[in-house]
Amino acid sequence: MTGCTSTVAPRPTESTVVDAPLRVVNHDSPGFSGPEPARTGARLGAESDGCVYIEFDGDRYTPIWPAGITATGTHDAFSIVDADGETIRESGVEFVAGGLVQSQASSGELSNTDCITGELFLFTNP
Repeated sequence: MTGCTSTVAPRPTESTVVDAPLRVVNHDSPGFSGPEPARTGARLGAESDGCVYIEFDGDRYTPIWPAGITATGTHDAFSIVDADGETIRESGVEFVAGGLVQSQASSGELSNTDCITGELFLFTNP
């Protein structure tokens, strides 16, 4: 067939794959309260879709942050910052996390709900 051309889009390679922007799940309240047990050895990470997660005791959870908390940086090295731009947590650094594990949020609105997988970790001391 004269004049017909066919092109096949190249498959992404490691150097052409771009990770999605970092995203956190926020609750619409400024914070949670409660005498929840502290969990040592917590670490933050990010999925390729940009969703931030927390791991401790060999399990992974979706962290629910108070309103105003965001993530900045790259998937390999990022910071969790408060509404004033102050760093409160960093990926790759173990920390003590105070909060509550729940199967679902009890009330209020959540952002980035597509990031929610499995159980939730509601911070009482972000």
